[in-house]
Amino acid sequence: MLLVEHLHNSEFHVGAAMRGMPIAPDHLRRLFQQATGRTPVGYLAELRIAEARRLLKVGGLSVKQVAARVGIPDPYYFSRVFKKITGRRPSAYLKVAAR
Repeated sequence: MLLVEHLHNSEFHVGAAMRGMPIAPDHLRRLFQQATGRTPVGYLAELRIAEARRLLKVGGLSVKQVAARVGIPDPYYFSRVFKKITGRRPSAYLKVAAR
């Protein structure tokens, strides 16, 4: 799947990828949302945060390093997205995961 392939690529933009498809982007977005219950952008964010959670559990990386590895180079934006999806900040998640 295209979203999974570009999980770590901070230069990847869902909208640009959708414009390259042989179907209207708005129609594709609606079909995707009907099939998954999420928008393509939301789904990509959830994939990235799931990978970030895994990396934080493994340990050895800072929150900034994890953010960059999952394709979100701005650690402040990463922290907001992480909290929105998980309910806690990455630093708090890191402390709990380290136990």
